Amino acid sequence: MNESTAKSSSSSCPGTPSHSQSDSEDLEEPGDEDQSPSGKDDPSTLSIEPQKARPISTFIHTKPGLAVSAPPPPEVFISHTGKRLGSLSSLVSSEALPSNTTILQLGKNRLKGIPKEILGLSKLTHLNLFGNAIEKLPPHFNSFMPALKFLNLAGNKGLGACPLLSLDLSFNKIRLMRENIKYLTNLKALYLSHNKLISVPDQISNLVNLQILVLGHNRLRSLPKSISSLKSLQLFFVQQNKLSWLPPEFGEIPFDVPGCKLKLYKNPLPNRVFEALRCGGASGVARYVNSAEYLKVYQKR
Repeated sequence: MNESTAKSSSSSCPGTPSHSQSDSEDLEEPGDEDQSPSGKDDPSTLSIEPQKARPISTFIHTKPGLAVSAPPPPEVFISHTGKRLGSLSSLVSSEALPSNTTILQLGKNRLKGIPKEILGLSKLTHLNLFGNAIEKLPPHFNSFMPALKFLNLAGNKGLGACPLLSLDLSFNKIRLMRENIKYLTNLKALYLSHNKLISVPDQISNLVNLQILVLGHNRLRSLPKSISSLKSLQLFFVQQNKLSWLPPEFGEIPFDVPGCKLKLYKNPLPNRVFEALRCGGASGVARYVNSAEYLKVYQKR
């Protein structure tokens, strides 16, 4: 539906003027940090594909406020790929796994779990565990590796649901989410704002326990129909993207818990969507996109 069509539609709030997209910004909460309540305490553990292949050193960033002339911390690259170790006890005893390791390759080693020997590697930023026999991750394992940014668990066929409850990957340069997001079925909060995301995979439907989804400040042009499976969603921020429409299936999300929040501003959506948000909040938008009126114009788009 174009702008003129949206303006010609009758107001969803009788007796009130139509509000444009820019007007909806006044309805948003002050500030737009899109950060987790914990202050980004959660490490990044989801396998994410960067926008383009770059040397791994380019992913190592200095902290804000650090002098430009200060060099980044030295990388300590350790690789034990394909050695069929089964455990890491021998590496530790032989000092082949130094405590200042930052990049660790442990692919194809017949490991059945996250080795306890690596839990104390506080400087570890990259951990590659592909092609092992890992069946589950210990609860809160990532709290022992506070610097961890990249985790590869591809090819662990016995791996079931990941125990992570919250994942914050905001303020990166992520362009694509891999399909293996489907394993994060216990996740309750996912923060991916201020990236370069162009799409959301259908497999996000597996995140049935998700309550917080923050996708603001990306390049999304559409949302998958499978987003309707996120019945527990209470906070959904998708402002400052390129969304022209919401799928009608979005209306199947109940948003029936007090305090639900929805941010849509700075998207080229029909004005009637913003009117529904102004009048009825998140549940108002859900009702509108699930209505016959919206479905009619959506089919004509």
